[in-house]
Amino acid sequence: MRIGEISKLTGVNIPTIRYYISIGLIVPEQSGSQFFFNEDDVASLNTITKFKNWGFKLNDIHRILTLKRISTGVESEEYGDYISLLFDHKKELLDERSRIQQSIDEIEEEISSRGETAFSEKCSGLPLRMLDLTACPICGETLGIKDADMNIRYIYSGTLHCQCGFHAEIRNGIIYMPENESKEHDKPDINRDVYRSCPNELMSLIQRSYNWMSTEIHLLPAVRNRVVMETHLNSFFYLYKNFKYLNPDDIFIIQDKFPEVVELYKKYIDRIQGGLDIMYIASDSLHLPLKSGCVDLLIDYNSTNEHAIFSDTFYPSRMRPFLKKDAYLVGTYFYFQPMSKSLKQLRESYPRNQAANYTHDYFFNNISNDYKLIKQKPLGYSTDSGEGLTFSFHKTDDKLFMNCYAAKAK
Repeated sequence: MRIGEISKLTGVNIPTIRYYISIGLIVPEQSGSQFFFNEDDVASLNTITKFKNWGFKLNDIHRILTLKRISTGVESEEYGDYISLLFDHKKELLDERSRIQQSIDEIEEEISSRGETAFSEKCSGLPLRMLDLTACPICGETLGIKDADMNIRYIYSGTLHCQCGFHAEIRNGIIYMPENESKEHDKPDINRDVYRSCPNELMSLIQRSYNWMSTEIHLLPAVRNRVVMETHLNSFFYLYKNFKYLNPDDIFIIQDKFPEVVELYKKYIDRIQGGLDIMYIASDSLHLPLKSGCVDLLIDYNSTNEHAIFSDTFYPSRMRPFLKKDAYLVGTYFYFQPMSKSLKQLRESYPRNQAANYTHDYFFNNISNDYKLIKQKPLGYSTDSGEGLTFSFHKTDDKLFMNCYAAKAK
């Protein structure tokens, strides 16, 4: 029979049969470029398939076929060699079964230990000592508190109010600012798709940026009760993964425009970082209930990029009034090459986007207005950012560059 016939008969595809011929696993009759197969070749192919299903390597299968070819099955030496091969492989399978069972047991243990019920639910509130940092975003006057549900450390609910008429609700320890801006063209990432859809290449770059920022923050001058602030959690959230690298005596201000995102991260942070003093603010703008000059360190992880998608102001300059005169800014800025398709898609997708956003010049031409750039570090680029919300405009194969920096307020 020809090669097509034996392929149909045995279920082994033609390229595989040709490969077996090339290494001598089967030895059919040959005339010119044509091969002709007999019953022995069918038996050999069936033997190969059977032993492959048992996990034998081709070299061992070749040895078994060799034993079959030099014996009739009754010679004690060849039979002993054959049985020895079977026993050796059986032992390998038993060992592998033991390793697999151990892995299964360890995985089951990991699943049990990581279950939702394994987390103890702690509930923090607005730290009382952080009330001194609050101020009316309209007139700048000190805010009062009324109808407060509180203990000696936290305010869990109540109302922040000002004589000018401004008020903001506190619920579950979160400050909810009055909504006044549209959230068109954006939605809350309550499933953390930004991270979950990140390709390995991009996630490795993100980790490098985390490492660089954490090192630079560690090198900053020591400040007692330092106030650290991060906004725009819906894009990326540096502090969430890196609280452990900061001083536990630091106090934190965390803001996002989506209440759902703030609530999500507060729940997770309460689980793993109980004891930190954190002010959570749900505000759809950067008109925040904070005093001028109260922040020592501002974290900018993609915040400059994200802010410029929806605003005509430069994020570090917009945040400068909240910073102390000797405050620091540490962050990571993303950009594309000037003529990339991704920039074109960004501008088409977001009508309010700054024309120069996600370009190298946008950041470096503006940062010097209010800050002295101390250090910067190009980390490389990724050509794929997955299907996440933040980089939905990224065209695969365009280079998305990451540049870390540290700056000091002027």
